[in-house]
Amino acid sequence: STIMSKLEDGGYAEFAAMHNTNERNDSVDNEVDSQTAMERILCGVIRDINQVFHNCLVFNSESTSFYRAAEVHIRKWEAYLNHFVI
Repeated sequence: STIMSKLEDGGYAEFAAMHNTNERNDSVDNEVDSQTAMERILCGVIRDINQVFHNCLVFNSESTSFYRAAEVHIRKWEAYLNHFVI
């Protein structure tokens, strides 16, 4: 998966390092400036996981098992994040 390959290949670390330079993209929120590298990596992983769920809902009709599974796993994911991360 894209998330696993980014973890293995250091894609998230590159993203975190990019925001430590003066070459930041102006669209990046100022809040990123105060985050540690690990927080930026975690935010990148969370963003990509949320994108997977979003894509399941957008690209599958409500009558499919993929859509229903996404709904279930979104609730589980949000509960996990609220309990352990946020």
